Amino acid sequence: MDAKRFAHEQNLDNFYHSLIYKLAHTKPYDAVITGDDAALQFAIKHQQTLFALQPIVFTGVNNQDLARQQNGNPFITGVVEAVSIQETLDLMWHLHPEISEIIALVDGTSSGQGDLQTYSRLGPQAGPVKLSHLSLEDHSFPELAKKLESLEKDSAVLLLSAYRDKDERTLLFQESLSLIGKHLDRPLYHLWYHGIGDGIFGGKVICHKAQGRTAASMVVQILNGRPVTEVPVRETSPNQYVFDYRELLRYGIAVEKLPKNSILLHQPQKFYQLDKKYLWLWLAFVCGLGFAVTFLLLHIHSRKRYQIAAQESEARYRAIVDDQTDLICRNGLEGTLTFVNEAYSRYFGRDRQDLVGSNLLQMVATEDRNVVAKHFTDLGPGNPVATYQHQVVAADGEIRWMQWTNRAIMDRKGQVVEIQGVGRDVTEQKLAEVTLRDREQFLSSILAATPIGMGVTNNRVFTWTSDNLVKMLGYKSSELVGKSSRLLYESDLEYERVGYIKYRAMEIHGAKSLETRWVKKNGQVVDILLSSSFIDPLDPAVGSTFTAMDITARKHAEARLQEALTEAREARDRIEVILRSVADGLVFTNRENRIVLMSDSAEAIFGKPLSEVLFEPVTTTFDSTLLTDQIYRIGKGDCTEAVVEIELPGQDDGPVRAIQAKSSVVIGAEGRQVGVITLLRDVSQERALDRMKSEFISTAAHELRTPLTAVMGFSEVLLNHGQYSKEEQIEFLSIIHRKSEVLGKIIDDMLDLARLDSGQVIRIEKTLTDTGKLIQRCLADYRSTFPEYRFEGVEIDEPLPLLADGRKICHVLENLLNNAVNFSANGSLVQVTYEVLQNEVCVAVRDEGIGMTQEQIERVFDKFYRVDASNTAREGLGLGLAIVKGIIEAHDGRIWIESEVGRGTSVAFTLPLLGSTDQA
Repeated sequence: MDAKRFAHEQNLDNFYHSLIYKLAHTKPYDAVITGDDAALQFAIKHQQTLFALQPIVFTGVNNQDLARQQNGNPFITGVVEAVSIQETLDLMWHLHPEISEIIALVDGTSSGQGDLQTYSRLGPQAGPVKLSHLSLEDHSFPELAKKLESLEKDSAVLLLSAYRDKDERTLLFQESLSLIGKHLDRPLYHLWYHGIGDGIFGGKVICHKAQGRTAASMVVQILNGRPVTEVPVRETSPNQYVFDYRELLRYGIAVEKLPKNSILLHQPQKFYQLDKKYLWLWLAFVCGLGFAVTFLLLHIHSRKRYQIAAQESEARYRAIVDDQTDLICRNGLEGTLTFVNEAYSRYFGRDRQDLVGSNLLQMVATEDRNVVAKHFTDLGPGNPVATYQHQVVAADGEIRWMQWTNRAIMDRKGQVVEIQGVGRDVTEQKLAEVTLRDREQFLSSILAATPIGMGVTNNRVFTWTSDNLVKMLGYKSSELVGKSSRLLYESDLEYERVGYIKYRAMEIHGAKSLETRWVKKNGQVVDILLSSSFIDPLDPAVGSTFTAMDITARKHAEARLQEALTEAREARDRIEVILRSVADGLVFTNRENRIVLMSDSAEAIFGKPLSEVLFEPVTTTFDSTLLTDQIYRIGKGDCTEAVVEIELPGQDDGPVRAIQAKSSVVIGAEGRQVGVITLLRDVSQERALDRMKSEFISTAAHELRTPLTAVMGFSEVLLNHGQYSKEEQIEFLSIIHRKSEVLGKIIDDMLDLARLDSGQVIRIEKTLTDTGKLIQRCLADYRSTFPEYRFEGVEIDEPLPLLADGRKICHVLENLLNNAVNFSANGSLVQVTYEVLQNEVCVAVRDEGIGMTQEQIERVFDKFYRVDASNTAREGLGLGLAIVKGIIEAHDGRIWIESEVGRGTSVAFTLPLLGSTDQA
């Protein structure tokens, strides 16, 4: 299938059709073996069409859940490729304890994603190591190379799968491994055998040969007649620890640290192991030849024996020497090499033939050559062995440190004839020693400079104390070391409390800080910040370290600061209470005309919170130049107080608001100006009321003048002209009477309004009133007065007596009917409905007029408000509905309006029934 390189649907479709063709032209398979996750998924998907009733044995499957599910499939079994992720992660942390992060390399293949899910759920069972991953689903191969080059030194890498990148580019395993190896300088682990020896460090790996043998044995069992259901899925995998010996050397990992029974690739073999087959053959040949010619060699037997012994000794010596990883050489007193082993040749990058005969001092660093030469001359009978260190120039030109143990080889007279040396590279050790020495000096300087005490305890007994600790407590070090830390606590209770909290927290989190109190030698009690941690988290019995800081002064300062903060908080709270209690807005600006304080009401007026405008200039905060100019004038000292009225946009697209802003200078305690305070008062309602009153006066004058003009005109006609007939005079008097009634009604409305304004209710005189007849009478009057409209009302069969002011209720009905007529077209329908509820009756007047908006409905009961205030509006003072509402509420009723623009309006009100709770 080659799904790792060609995972797209086209490849799978081509493979499917190819199989269909092959299977149609060949005899059916006896069994099918799949080699990875993609192959198993393909076989399951097409089992019925391609492999019906045929046994399928899978191998190399990482998706363990999918594999286990096949136990329920009567024709599929196999062996799970159970990768040893947990063991490999533990191994990585064990061999590289300095790492803090393990990074998995993965691609979008199904097997890679299956391993990634397992990896994400696991982690090293010891050590705080972070798990992350680099996915080729998110990177191209060149981007991955850059990512690998930028990895931190305290990380290690686990290769899961790297065949295909985000651009659908595919590489063979060796190609991707080569790319990774060129750009990665950290240990690379793997979960499969392939690749080890080509740049992979090692791991607990799967051997595909073992997987194949297991799968093949399953197939043999099935072909021998055993049902598939009796061959369960094999969930274990015989994985082994395998490592590349060269990678161990590269990263300085000793073979002794590896798990037992680990397999090492590319490890130099001993001579005997390498050639034992040939050696035994050779020995057999020699022995046979010796027996065959013994009778010919008796005269040289003794000589031959010594020669063979010498040759065997030399062979054993060379095998032992060449097998050593240490550098071994022989040289004369002047430094001329006479012998070097393979390790020596490899270290300096030169052939043995080239080295033998040369002077080893040439490979010694210039500054150390005299030291080495002196060591050679110092060797003798009294000093046959000496060990020393010096610098050499390695094969790559790098200066490295070597440690040599030289032994003098002397003749029978005790004269040194040759020197044999055994050396090893101690560069890392020297660097570690230098680093350790630097760290010791660094820590010593920190201990001396840090104003805290430090110490080490074991089972809460002091084993070491710093100078600062004994100075802080007034003790000598000898007075504390070996003593229990109980010595420093005020009471047993505090000693036990600290111990319980500290050790419990250290077991969970590794470290703990808490506050306690210690008693100094002179009896003074001091506050201490105590921080502790185990020396070895894996073995608390080793002991723990602690630091102790005297925080007495800080605690006192914190107490004083807390008192000051409490006072400041109380003062601030008082100011906030004052600001919240003031209904008007309050803004305080400093001498630079920047906002430093703003009350809640001011925030509401400007629609900006204080946190958004704090210390901002007034010019960027306020949109009114009148207000900012006023604040600037007062800030410059042009005046001490000023008032201006500004307009601000309405909230939520409401009407424009009128704001009165009064600014005054603020004088500080020293008599200097510290800022300007501005008081903001919303006068929108006052201005609206002024406008409504002006409109009312104009409208009232007009409404009074019209009937008054008629009264005056007709009365003047009657006074000055006697030639009119009696019928004409009666008609004129009737007109004067009707207009007088209009004037009386206007005056009654104004008196009712005055009562409402003064907080009084409209006076009513309740009598037993038949509301049904009242409604019918009003409807009859309006039918005769406005014949061009259609009036409808419910038929009331039985009397509906209520305790009500009949005249006032008639006034309500006339007002509602009059509004229905005024705001409806000729021929429109006006309905009056009457409904008896549980404790009240509900009367509603509905029309088909122009209707009202929601904003108009909310204001229609306001005094002086008229829906149409234009010059062509209907007659009226804008008092009708306000008075209607007052009348209904005086009867303990309710009134409400429902309206839709262009569809009409319904006004409904309720009155309590006779005998209800309200009437009682």
